[in-house]
Amino acid sequence: MTPRSEALRHNRDIFADTVSYVLRAQFAAQSAIQRNVRIGHVKAGLMLVLLEEWGIVEPAKGSRARDVLVPKEGLEGILSEVRGGDTTP
Repeated sequence: MTPRSEALRHNRDIFADTVSYVLRAQFAAQSAIQRNVRIGHVKAGLMLVLLEEWGIVEPAKGSRARDVLVPKEGLEGILSEVRGGDTTP
């Protein structure tokens, strides 16, 4: 198991909340994730790395917010994958 998949295993609920926020807002900035998901700076950075690995946001380009690559309509499908097939909120 890779360190990042281990991180996802331990933070699945937080990642689901982050995915939900980012897809609904169509905005992915570390500070916005911190405020809206109510997590710290380091955890928000990890969530951005996981979002990039999942193909939800573009790779970092300096300090600006990342573009979201998945439309709002993709939210339920991704949340289902994150939760391992469980679609209950």
